[in-house]
Amino acid sequence: MKNILIQVKNIFQELRANILLRYLVIFSLIVVLIILTMGTYIYRFYHHTIYKDFVEAEEIWLEGIVSRHENDVSIINDIVIQIGQNSTLTDFCLEDAPFKSAELKERLYQYNMVSQFFSSLFCIYHGDSYLYNPTTSVELNRFLRKGFVLETTEISEFEELIYNSDSEMKILPEQEIDGYLAGVSLSSDKKAVIYICPVIPERTTTLLFVVDSRYYAKLIGSADEGHANYMIYKGKVITSSNGETVADEELLSVIDGMEDGSRAEQFSEGKYLVTKREGQSGMVYCSLRPMEDFTDKMLNEVWRIAALLLLCSVAAALIITWFSRSIFGKVKSLSQLLSEEPYFNLDKVEAGICTLVENSREQERESIPLRKSRLIRSLVKGEFVDVDTLYAEARASRINVRMPYYIVVLLGDRGSRDEHRAHEMMLKVIENEDLLDGYGVKLLDRNQSLFVLFSEEIKYLDIISRFFLQIGKDYCEDAVLAVSGIHTDPLDAPKAYQEANYAFDSRLLMDNTDVIRYEVIPERDFVEGVSEVYLQQLKNAVRRKDMEEMHQAVDEICSQLQAGKQSLLKFRLFCQELIRVLVREWPMQGNETSEIYSVFTLSQCLTLQDFKNLICSVCEKLILTDSDEEKNVSRLAESAMEYMKNHYMEYELNMGLLADYLKVTPAALAVEFKNDTGMPPSDYLAGLRLEQARILLIQTNMKIREISSAVGYEDDHMFMRRFKKYTGKTPGQYRKENTKKESDEE
Repeated sequence: MKNILIQVKNIFQELRANILLRYLVIFSLIVVLIILTMGTYIYRFYHHTIYKDFVEAEEIWLEGIVSRHENDVSIINDIVIQIGQNSTLTDFCLEDAPFKSAELKERLYQYNMVSQFFSSLFCIYHGDSYLYNPTTSVELNRFLRKGFVLETTEISEFEELIYNSDSEMKILPEQEIDGYLAGVSLSSDKKAVIYICPVIPERTTTLLFVVDSRYYAKLIGSADEGHANYMIYKGKVITSSNGETVADEELLSVIDGMEDGSRAEQFSEGKYLVTKREGQSGMVYCSLRPMEDFTDKMLNEVWRIAALLLLCSVAAALIITWFSRSIFGKVKSLSQLLSEEPYFNLDKVEAGICTLVENSREQERESIPLRKSRLIRSLVKGEFVDVDTLYAEARASRINVRMPYYIVVLLGDRGSRDEHRAHEMMLKVIENEDLLDGYGVKLLDRNQSLFVLFSEEIKYLDIISRFFLQIGKDYCEDAVLAVSGIHTDPLDAPKAYQEANYAFDSRLLMDNTDVIRYEVIPERDFVEGVSEVYLQQLKNAVRRKDMEEMHQAVDEICSQLQAGKQSLLKFRLFCQELIRVLVREWPMQGNETSEIYSVFTLSQCLTLQDFKNLICSVCEKLILTDSDEEKNVSRLAESAMEYMKNHYMEYELNMGLLADYLKVTPAALAVEFKNDTGMPPSDYLAGLRLEQARILLIQTNMKIREISSAVGYEDDHMFMRRFKKYTGKTPGQYRKENTKKESDEE
């Protein structure tokens, strides 16, 4: 035992003499410091990653809102332009030409079908005492005081906005609307936002677009656990899903002067992530999300990091204890080496690193590409009030905007892995050309690249445009390039952008294998009615579930569209009319109207073939879906259909007789039958008769007069007119074509 104590004492003395304990403590502190550094780095990494994902998710959500609403606003801008270019509409006055009121209402009805964005459209002529919409005309004074009574906007203010002489769009914030016209135009809550658009250039006509609150509820959602979305115009909150989140005044003060992007802000109700985005229409879109959502996620990661550090600390302690004696010699040698060779000046190294970091940050803040991008976006938005300010910013951004000519170019494609590469190559072309300057930015909400190109020569702009199109086709799928007119005043850049945008929207009607130029777009002719023959052919093909005939009808429709050189708005109207026909004709197919409408959006199509494919896909869905006429049909409608199926061949059968049989009034029969089946009972009866006539024409040798009588028509001429409208062909032509087809098949 004594010998053991002596040995322990000798060991302790050896340790003390060789300062092992001192170096053991130092080494332990170094290891702990390393672990803490690692923990800090891991924490910052997770903090950065989670915060980045948190911000990106919010920005993606807001981008979807911006894209949808900006597209809808562009449609009403097109309507305003179309009306401004048609003198028969802008010069109309009921007091001077009352017989034209019916024509005006028909035109307004066509415009009202262009989009599901607005629920009602009103037209006001300055100096006229009447107001017009697709269904009626109302004395303006009666409209303001009894027809459309606003909750928060005074009548005098409303009148002043209507008759304002400037060309800027006005928007009234969401509010409850009362009056007899509100009950017809709006949903049950009677809340809406009103867009007031003067018709340029004369500004003697004003259009009112009434947007139902249901549109915004679907677009921005409702308040959910403090998450709120706002739409702001000219410093006023137009609509929001705020709930009880943040006061409007407090939000407006925060976002005033804030650039597009995201940042954390402290409000009286708590801390929120504020995301802002300004659209081309001037509307500001904003979302608020509680920072608690981020801190909750971060707290979970902190616990994981703490557990990892604890585990590393325990492992380090065991390793230090185990190897302390073996590494003592190395620590001692290292200590001697450092004391003999004091080459390491840690203060200088730290100072150098700080300088490099600061220089890197300064370069990032002043990066030329970032300044160029900001300049181009501000230029097309019209944010420069004078050329001196523009020239100063252009010099700092290294873009020569003093060249005499410039154009705005929009490049769109379906998106591919080489899309970014194509954009970079175009920027290199601009950089390497002496006679050319400018820059390009990505428009994420529209999947487009926007370029503003300045040049000393007009012809050089044409050459570069064609070169850009070739680059797009080499690297992207179905690239389309649209070019504005030639401009000389840089402050006209917003107008040039609108021209390029209009040219791009006309891509479905133009030869997009070449550059689409604004100057060569056909004259904006007035909108004519949709040819009923083509729509009827398509309707009948789907009704008969004839896939081949449906494709033939679609081919003929698209051929007529392409050959006719219609205006963009005329094409949109045709599309909407086509959708309306499909939706109303087959309400019992189990397809939601909103789903069909969402499919038919021009933004999804780059070519006319794309549009053709969309029509065919919807029609195929309708054909392949089994029709169930008895589904969700009331007993009254059931009885009416059964009676018409058994008595359609009788001349005297009409809606009055049918109503008497069912012991209801004709009005009650019409309303309930249409609500259940989607069509008036008279249309259902006509369909039964004409469908049976079609079968008799093919399967029998009966004369046309005999068939007319057999299906319930007393007048042969009326039968032939309705049959041609139903099939697009006369009874004789239909029999001849279909009989020949059957013989060829045999």
